[in-house]
Amino acid sequence: MSDIVQQRIKNAFHPQNPDPTNLAGQIQRSNYWVHAYGTLARKPELTMQDVVSTAAQGVKDGKTTVEEASQTLAGLPKDPAQLRSFIVQRFKGAILGSVHLQDMAKSVQSAPAAPGA
Repeated sequence: MSDIVQQRIKNAFHPQNPDPTNLAGQIQRSNYWVHAYGTLARKPELTMQDVVSTAAQGVKDGKTTVEEASQTLAGLPKDPAQLRSFIVQRFKGAILGSVHLQDMAKSVQSAPAAPGA
């Protein structure tokens, strides 16, 4: 994977440091954000309140963490005209991150057992 792609994942995806011991939970949260950002990006009249509501509902439903929702909300552009572009970029980053996490999960599953395990 190129350095540019890895940096984009690090900057745009939640969490920024994937934990190989909890990949299943991270994949579920990743899938939530892919769906959430995709839904927001397709919304004809996208507003800041839509993003806030989506993040809050994700936390309430246990689909994401407070930290991940806070990261999204902290990054919201101040100019509402830039909101759709911001969401599309986050959507792309979430897709890349999801692929990265799924690849990590496959690697962990296919790794040989440690000697003596």
